[in-house]
Amino acid sequence: MDFATLIAGAIDNPGQLANARDYGHVVAGVTGLAGPVAHGRPDCSRTIVSTVGSFVRQSLHEIRRTRGVHAAIEVVDAYEGLSPNAAAVDVLFPGRARAQVERSVAQETGLDLASVERLLPAVVPMVLKILHGGAPAVGGAHARMSENPILMAFLDAERDSDVDLGDALHALRRYLGHRNPI
Repeated sequence: MDFATLIAGAIDNPGQLANARDYGHVVAGVTGLAGPVAHGRPDCSRTIVSTVGSFVRQSLHEIRRTRGVHAAIEVVDAYEGLSPNAAAVDVLFPGRARAQVERSVAQETGLDLASVERLLPAVVPMVLKILHGGAPAVGGAHARMSENPILMAFLDAERDSDVDLGDALHALRRYLGHRNPI
């Protein structure tokens, strides 16, 4: 099952946290954030989410490797959201890692570093929001550990290209019927 299908399935499943309203806000939010700095390039939002998503995946892999899957899920649970959160960036990309992410996003999109620095605290929580949507709607943190198919697929993919969040968000936009390009 591809990643976009997992997301659509979570939206349609009342037993999971995902819902069309929140994911619609993610789609609109990412598109709205990149719009003013993208200079009319509709693919910019998609590239930002793909690149940031790849780095989020690497970071969550490292957290899972060093502190366990519970710690990775706690990061997703604690920092997912629709509002900018600089702490989410600091937790996932400490020290020089943040600068590496910013340079990569700038290189991939053609955006200047200052624009990327402003976008990152808003994009990271939205990326985590996508991952969080697969968690069960009921039950405590322990129930969420292995029962979030979106997060587990994201963490267990063999290669970054297997789970491209930009592509998934593009498919999600079509699924939800949004007109904004991503």
